[in-house]
Amino acid sequence: MINSGELPPISPPKKGPSCWLIGGLGCLAIFVAISVVLAFVVVKSLGTPRGKTFVHEFGKVIKSASLIPDSSKRMVDIRGALVRYQLKKGVYPQALTDLVPDFLPDKSELHSPLDPVTDPTHQSFVYTRPAPNAPGSAKILVLTWSFNIDVGDKMTLTKEVLTETLDGHMEQTQYQDGKQIGQTAFEPDQSDN
Repeated sequence: MINSGELPPISPPKKGPSCWLIGGLGCLAIFVAISVVLAFVVVKSLGTPRGKTFVHEFGKVIKSASLIPDSSKRMVDIRGALVRYQLKKGVYPQALTDLVPDFLPDKSELHSPLDPVTDPTHQSFVYTRPAPNAPGSAKILVLTWSFNIDVGDKMTLTKEVLTETLDGHMEQTQYQDGKQIGQTAFEPDQSDN
């Protein structure tokens, strides 16, 4: 029995590693082994013609995805310029080039990096002039781009369409081999209202 002034005896230190250390090291060893096997398989397959084709095609998809935010921002900027033009002149412009230089700094703003035509003065966005009493849901801007994905003996055409309405709603629609495979809607930016 322990007196109130005495401390309990210190237990002797355990000999050997704890079960947590053994379990952690075991899991780490399994993870490293699986990683080495996967790395070996990936490196071996990338050296084949099919593996090289896959890497090239996958790179095209990643590049396309990385350019979408810039193209979306340009589309928002163009819509903002269209709205300012209409507020100032009472009508929408006949063409997007009418926005330059008073509402957009230069023609390069009408070019998307997703456009295969690399000339920065080439107009990538397709504009549909809205009627004077057009509803907010009227589509005014469209950007279309596509790329082929070649995997082995099959070529797949992937097409992407980005649209924006008068009220700022955007949609991105994906097609593969002519069939719609996905659609994403974006809410309008409230900062320009």
